[in-house]
Amino acid sequence: MNFSRKILPLGKTRLKLPFKWGLGGTQDSSVMTSEIQFGYAKSSDISTIVALLADDPLGSKRERFESPLPACYRDAFASINEDPNNELIVTTLDEKVIAVLH
Repeated sequence: MNFSRKILPLGKTRLKLPFKWGLGGTQDSSVMTSEIQFGYAKSSDISTIVALLADDPLGSKRERFESPLPACYRDAFASINEDPNNELIVTTLDEKVIAVLH
């Protein structure tokens, strides 16, 4: 799947894919059907992205998920967002950010 800006222009920030998830990870549409979405990260996603990064053994040692969030995260987001050679993609399920790709 290609996530180039041609596919996801700035005016259209989410690409929807059907996602069926049942008990025990089985694909059972009678249990629950949701949409997984991929789109460009927004500044409102920064706190959740940092929480995701901090929630693993490596990230817990190097990330600072605190309130207020350190300015370095907003600065890094701005740098990534302004660079045409970088993209920060989030994955959402039921409108909640569940993953990030850079």
